[in-house]
Amino acid sequence: MKPRPARRENNSGRFAACAKLLGELKEGPLEDAATEFQVQGLEVDWACVTWDADLRLVDGGRRHHSFRGDVWTNVNKPDRQRCLLNAYRVLLTRARQGMAIFVPPGDRRDQTRLPQFYDGTFEYLTGIGLAEV
Repeated sequence: MKPRPARRENNSGRFAACAKLLGELKEGPLEDAATEFQVQGLEVDWACVTWDADLRLVDGGRRHHSFRGDVWTNVNKPDRQRCLLNAYRVLLTRARQGMAIFVPPGDRRDQTRLPQFYDGTFEYLTGIGLAEV
């Protein structure tokens, strides 16, 4: 097993890298934020996708969740799981030139954003060759 890169306790490093990438490429601030519904059918030059805790890549599999009220709940219905997976497919296939994927490091002080919600996804993405910036 490869040694794991050191984790940051806040979002500043990864978010700054994503913002810097987009800022340099666009020569200005981030133009717009959009959901999978807003970008469906569109192509953009550069994208920054935030991978949240609703789709967790853990132990070689996927865990589907929905945020309800103030807690994460499991998504068990196959059709809802497909919709969630399709949302990420749409977001991850819009960029023509390149993209940055932002995986929040989590926050131990917030039970809805615990680091373990994000660690498996981060480890998977870096494990398949995506560079940490």
